[in-house]
Amino acid sequence: MNCCNKIKNIVVGYKNLAFNVKYEFTDERIRICHSCKESFFTNKKLFCRKCGCFLPAKARVPEETCPLGRWPSADAEIDEETIRGIQQSLQIQPKPPNVMKLD
Repeated sequence: MNCCNKIKNIVVGYKNLAFNVKYEFTDERIRICHSCKESFFTNKKLFCRKCGCFLPAKARVPEETCPLGRWPSADAEIDEETIRGIQQSLQIQPKPPNVMKLD
């Protein structure tokens, strides 16, 4: 990501935060950040040690990604192996498939 795109994303993130714009992925991204050892609070605000971002703003930008790979950009195509890798890094157990047993 070049410098201009990064600045644009910062502005978009803070604008979305100011106007309470949320996407379907926003809360999940913030939940993942809360559980990460690289996140920290200062003055009741959540930041990332790796990228230095204010996470409630960053989580509201579809093109942004976690620097540790814990959440991709919203438009990224994710394969099953990537999903399993993210689940393992977060220690989340995958949901078992819905299987009906016939006797």
